[in-house]
Amino acid sequence: MRKIDVVAVSLAFILIGLTAAVLTAQEQTFEAPKSTVGDRWEFVRRDRATYTMTIVEVSETGSVATATLWPDLRFHADHNGTTTKVEGDPSKITPVIASFANGWQWLQFPLHVGKKWSFDVQGSTAHFTVDVKVKKLTTVKTKAGTFEALHIDTCWRNNDSRWSDCGYQYWYAPSVKRIVKRETPNTWTSSLTDSDYQLVSYTLAGQ
Repeated sequence: MRKIDVVAVSLAFILIGLTAAVLTAQEQTFEAPKSTVGDRWEFVRRDRATYTMTIVEVSETGSVATATLWPDLRFHADHNGTTTKVEGDPSKITPVIASFANGWQWLQFPLHVGKKWSFDVQGSTAHFTVDVKVKKLTTVKTKAGTFEALHIDTCWRNNDSRWSDCGYQYWYAPSVKRIVKRETPNTWTSSLTDSDYQLVSYTLAGQ
């Protein structure tokens, strides 16, 4: 076999191997993470506000976290990370905060590329249907570093006004057990764009 043919065949096998590796990565399935008391994540928002979330309790049904933006409140979540209850000083639970527990299911484990789900939820001002799709396994850069993450995109429909749009997206990093970055289209309400966030630092208890 001529030298040029050997080189061509070798390159072909390398490309096949790389393609197979990429396909294998995209076919991974990620189970719900196990929360541990002391897990901690610090975020910075687009409006420059910073806050820290800390797991303070773990049970068979999920976990309880505190957030420095709302120091008098505790946020209960199921194993998908969906907030199911907000408890604390009633005077501190505004309609917006109360709506956190209305069923915003940003994650639905197990997760894999191509998975889709939808949920209906009452927001603080309107009723929405949100369609979610896991687009790809990629890398995402944050202030805390670069992570392997599932890139998830959503399309929203306001069932009251019939407004609809897509592009509200976020990145879930399995190694961090958290959504590490969120981006909202600039044409959406400032209450969402200003609260877009990314991870600044984190500590996983026992690691």
